[in-house]
Amino acid sequence: MSTDEDKCDLCNATLYPGHERSLLHRFNFSLFEWKNYRRALVKNRHGVEVAVKLCDVINGYNLRHIHHANIGCYETKLTIIEANLQLNVVSYLFTVTNNQTNAVTMVAAKLLHPYPCFKLVDFEGSFGQGVALELLPRASYSFKVTFQLEAVSVGTYSMPVAIDLKADRNDFTIAREMLITIADEDFTFSNQSPVKSPFTSAIWKDVTNWYQATVNVFSNYLYPLPKKYWKLIKMGLDTYETITSEEIIRLQELRSLIEPGYVTKDNYNDFFHIALWCDEMGAELMLQRYNMEQVTMKLLPNNILELDVPGLAEKRPSLVNGDIVNIRLHNDHTAYKGVIRTVNNLNIWIAGVDSELLEIISPDTELDVSFQLGRLPLERMHAGVDQCVSKGLLSYFFPDESLGSRRMTVDRIPNYEFINTNVCNNTEQRIAVENIVQTKSCVAPYIVFGPPGTGKTITIVEAILQIIRRRDNAVILVCAPANAACDMLAIKLIEHGLKQSELIRVHSTTRDWKKHSNYIEDTYINPDGRDLMRYRVVVTTLILSGRYVNKGFNPNVLFIDEAAQALEPEACVAISLIKPGIQLILAGDPKQLGPQCDSAVAERLGLNVSLLERLMKLPLYTQNNSNFITTLKLNFRSHPVVLQLPNELFYDGQLRAMSHIARNDVIATVFIYDKIFPRRRKGKVFGQPVEFCAVYFNVKEVEMVLKYVKALINLSETKVVPMDIGVVTPYIRQVYRIKEVLTQNGFGEIEVGTTEVFQGREKRIIIISTVRAQHNLLLYDRKYKLGFVKNEKRFNVALTRAMSKLIIIGCPNVLRFDKNWLKYIEFCEQRYGYFGAKQDSRSDAVKQEVLDRLSNIKRDRQYVRNYN
Repeated sequence: MSTDEDKCDLCNATLYPGHERSLLHRFNFSLFEWKNYRRALVKNRHGVEVAVKLCDVINGYNLRHIHHANIGCYETKLTIIEANLQLNVVSYLFTVTNNQTNAVTMVAAKLLHPYPCFKLVDFEGSFGQGVALELLPRASYSFKVTFQLEAVSVGTYSMPVAIDLKADRNDFTIAREMLITIADEDFTFSNQSPVKSPFTSAIWKDVTNWYQATVNVFSNYLYPLPKKYWKLIKMGLDTYETITSEEIIRLQELRSLIEPGYVTKDNYNDFFHIALWCDEMGAELMLQRYNMEQVTMKLLPNNILELDVPGLAEKRPSLVNGDIVNIRLHNDHTAYKGVIRTVNNLNIWIAGVDSELLEIISPDTELDVSFQLGRLPLERMHAGVDQCVSKGLLSYFFPDESLGSRRMTVDRIPNYEFINTNVCNNTEQRIAVENIVQTKSCVAPYIVFGPPGTGKTITIVEAILQIIRRRDNAVILVCAPANAACDMLAIKLIEHGLKQSELIRVHSTTRDWKKHSNYIEDTYINPDGRDLMRYRVVVTTLILSGRYVNKGFNPNVLFIDEAAQALEPEACVAISLIKPGIQLILAGDPKQLGPQCDSAVAERLGLNVSLLERLMKLPLYTQNNSNFITTLKLNFRSHPVVLQLPNELFYDGQLRAMSHIARNDVIATVFIYDKIFPRRRKGKVFGQPVEFCAVYFNVKEVEMVLKYVKALINLSETKVVPMDIGVVTPYIRQVYRIKEVLTQNGFGEIEVGTTEVFQGREKRIIIISTVRAQHNLLLYDRKYKLGFVKNEKRFNVALTRAMSKLIIIGCPNVLRFDKNWLKYIEFCEQRYGYFGAKQDSRSDAVKQEVLDRLSNIKRDRQYVRNYN
């Protein structure tokens, strides 16, 4: 895989001999120069002035027209109704005036991009014949630029215009830009001022008096970040300007411990200790960004404080139970510590705050808050890594490739013995269950690769129930990274008849789960390891399982669900509970969102790669040997067209769409855009489950989301209710904007969130607002920092949430820079599901045409002086 170091900074293309002479590079270099020199080009100079005004306005309609003089841009804003009154035409009159006492030659006037919506009209036809015009002193010459759409579309359209001139011995160019914005007639945003963010990043330096938390705070640190490495880790395991000779020696020591730069059998301990320390440093620095000022809290029963924290659902900030919260009266010198007891979607509950503060807090009391990392999860991960090494469990992490050549036979389970009859009729689910059930001893994990909607949880539940039926002494530990996944598994197992004496859902004191759990009659019970051995199934999170290491709990089967979302050291916590040869099953999908890191250094080391994903790249698993891995292939969620592109891009075309509900949903045969902007189509065109709506401003994405929602709710062909719709958008600010607008219009029940919020979820209809826009035709193909847009796993998750209808709103001129988004746009075009302004084609012919037009721009001495 190529890295940033071997890519062209200008083109984001892999460097190769002769790249600088390629059409792509010459094209991008020309655009780069245009961008840098543009402010000088727009200036009137050498006695020549270029004026631009609207012309041919029908019925004297007063269109909004703004001149941005510093960039030579003339912007016209009009609504769809106004555009229709204009017959979808906007015209500009350019007048070139010679204010010199000598004649000036007008060499050419040209559009700098062959965009078909714009045309230059030369009244005398001289430019088309290549004839230069002589402008006498005080003389003028005019030409017209027109913009016309066959069918008006909401969007923003631009075109740069260059006029080449010669005065005395100066060859020079004066440039102008047309910018047309077409908006809807009836859309208005809230008149309320934007809510001020409570996050200030302010560091507390003036606190002189601290009140400690009144509840137990974990502080038995066995793996603290070593002080001698603190600065080196903060500086990214790299040299820095003030590094000392002693620090260079320590840096070399650190680097030697993680050689060759990725995890191996030999460096396992040191590698993950250092990677976790790097991530801890990143998390601490990240939390500081979310320090809050002048916020208020509610006092709940049992002396619990409730604090609203924007962005919790999106992990911005990333807070977990056990993290420390520091609280003070605004700018006071006394501060109080508390502990996060519960993290909700919109707020946190804080326990253990000294009564002195509780007595003076009112709903209007302004408080400052800072967050501090709770180290219990880190300590358990460090300990899990050490335990896995000391107990000789590394064969699970580095299975022998030769295992794949062993002949292993598995007897089939009779159909009548399957508890869920659907599983016995699903070839891949059945193979997975039979292999798991009949393989009692192993030295390599068994992987259930479960792409979206393929019934991974059903498969795991069936395997657990079959093991219980067949192995009298089986004690099964079932873990997942998050409580929600653990809850789901426990519910499914209970639904299949597991009794309270057979299953226990172990959770911490911060949750109130009651059924089959250690929360009994409103009392939290902390079972010890020997107590757990009385149950057939123990369900808990990976981190909480660390409580039972070396405490008499010895499960003989371990399932880790959603394993692709767990850090490898997080998986180590649960794996450290088993002995060599005990059965280990990992289930998940590494093609979807994986574990999150707070440190770029930790990411470079691969801490954000789960154990499941790392194993699936090893030869033992890439051979698809069913003795070690099964890929589930029947998708029971999505319409075949919705599934088609993700299936081709990420799952080698192996998935088969089996949902009769999605396939027969009427909404999959309706283009919603046509309900928003009715128009005549040539020939009969049936709707499709996918559509792409092109917009060129982020603000208009919110507008279009509302338009789509209204059209969906008002459909006559089929009934759509708000709970059917989910809106996915990458950034929390866009989440808030969309929520605000939908709520104001009576659609507050519609769920809006980031990709992380929707992972593992599904909706009948998904609308994606990509939040990346630009209208400049002459933007060079440099590397885009697209975030959500550039992340393959987020792309996959976003596109696989929809059951029957997938609608994407975004700017094609930006999205096309990513190969996957370009394929989606083309996928929609092939199905007549592309709507709005057409994307700028960057074919080689277009690149050459733009390059030719830009190459004639004249850079006179005054131009260079202005630029410098």
